[in-house]
Amino acid sequence: MMMTEQTETATQVAERPETAESPTPEEALERLGDIVVQATVELGRAELLVRDLAGVGPGYVVQLDRMVGEPAELKVNGRLFARGEVVVLEDQMGFRVTQLVGGEGEAR
Repeated sequence: MMMTEQTETATQVAERPETAESPTPEEALERLGDIVVQATVELGRAELLVRDLAGVGPGYVVQLDRMVGEPAELKVNGRLFARGEVVVLEDQMGFRVTQLVGGEGEAR
């Protein structure tokens, strides 16, 4: 009796049906729910010269690139996630989302 060795190619393995059911999007999101991310609210930006930093002290005002009334940005891990407004909650600041932003920075 002759025995032949059978091997699978990577394509055959990839095309083989999975034995375990793939998670639904909700289940996948639930699995990621406990991951900590860094959220930052950006009011605006400014470019300063190093020599100007020597004059920075109490009362110094840094002029930002945004106008009053323009939305602030919520960034998650450095990527734009939403736009909104800064609000005061008792003795703390907060952020009210007015617009969610897609992957390319467009509103959704």
